[in-house]
Amino acid sequence: MIILIALMVGRLRVNGLIMAGGKGRRIGDPLKFFRPLGDKTVIDVLIDDVKGLVDRIYVCGGKILHTHEWDDKVTVVETPGDGYVNDLGKCLRSNLTMPVLVLPADLFILDLGALHSFVRESLKGGDQVVSFLQDGELIGISLFKSAGYASDQLRYRNYHFSGRAFININTEEDYSSAVLTWKRREANQS
Repeated sequence: MIILIALMVGRLRVNGLIMAGGKGRRIGDPLKFFRPLGDKTVIDVLIDDVKGLVDRIYVCGGKILHTHEWDDKVTVVETPGDGYVNDLGKCLRSNLTMPVLVLPADLFILDLGALHSFVRESLKGGDQVVSFLQDGELIGISLFKSAGYASDQLRYRNYHFSGRAFININTEEDYSSAVLTWKRREANQS
């Protein structure tokens, strides 16, 4: 399952691709992005967090996506779900305009400014793929400037970020942390 997001960064158009087709082995729930954070789901919170940056959002994935009530900026596109690598490659080789920002659907954003900085910095230079490392660990965020997908054909680099800008919900502990952070965020906005 994938969400495509058109994201404006400066004068350059960046398409977003949010991957949501994992197996959820570590947490035991392949649909973890539908878990609640207060009165919204994880994926709805992610969409709300980036909505001000987007033109249109496409949710691509299995038939289960048709059972969810989506925001009016979201369009569901059904895909066969051939696994992360195949789905990502297929999407990158489709008619997407490069560059493409890839995000996981089980991502909880703690610092939206970190995402902005990553995109701005990733657009600089000749690297075709830039991956976000949070405290030295890959968390599923990358920017592709080329539709070529084979890793041996692409110039890539890592963008190092010290600190915690995102929670990638892979465990029950990650999910609990996102829930608590969401509750604090909501309390501060009241």
